[in-house]
Amino acid sequence: VMILCMKEKNKRMPRNPGFEKESIWPVPQIDLTRCDGCGLCIKVCPSHALQLREELVVVAFPERCDYCGLCEQICPQKAIERTFEIVFP
Repeated sequence: VMILCMKEKNKRMPRNPGFEKESIWPVPQIDLTRCDGCGLCIKVCPSHALQLREELVVVAFPERCDYCGLCEQICPQKAIERTFEIVFP
């Protein structure tokens, strides 16, 4: 059984509509006001879920995301946040 828990931060980040597909699996949230399009997160993503579109990074393939957090860790602008924690009881 997997449980999804909201992290204590409960803020909404501006997102570009139409870029991220709907997904029942949680995906990292990208703050497009902070993203500078450097592409470091794309390079470290082992599942190739991210893409650069219109000079900004988006979760283009949410079904591929394994929620590992490497993108969040490497982002120099702190533009990526995983808003859910996956807990296996």
